[in-house]
Amino acid sequence: MVLVICDLYIGEITMKTIRIDQMTWKTVEQYMSQGYKTVVFGIGSTEQHGPSLPLRTDRKIADVMAHTVARELEGALQAPTIGVGFSAHHLNFPGTISLRESTLHAIIVGYIKRALLEK
Repeated sequence: MVLVICDLYIGEITMKTIRIDQMTWKTVEQYMSQGYKTVVFGIGSTEQHGPSLPLRTDRKIADVMAHTVARELEGALQAPTIGVGFSAHHLNFPGTISLRESTLHAIIVGYIKRALLEK
């Protein structure tokens, strides 16, 4: 699934995405110079959802929701979705990837700090 916002013309280039992982760092810099100061990202677990849904279900939902929110906000970009969570209750199912709660917390805090370009 590819989601695209309307073209945004900045300088000599036309940008067609708000997803920073599809941009060069120079493109992100250009967005930021134009007032894009908000970064939205999703967090979705990799865990079972019964016998018929893929393990990425939560991650996909989180990604689509984050993209929708970022498109609706003025001056927002979307960072890559964090595709793992704290899913200890699903560990008996093959394919589950679960972090410790403290590890997930540290990842989220680090993500936010780097998204805000803190050193």
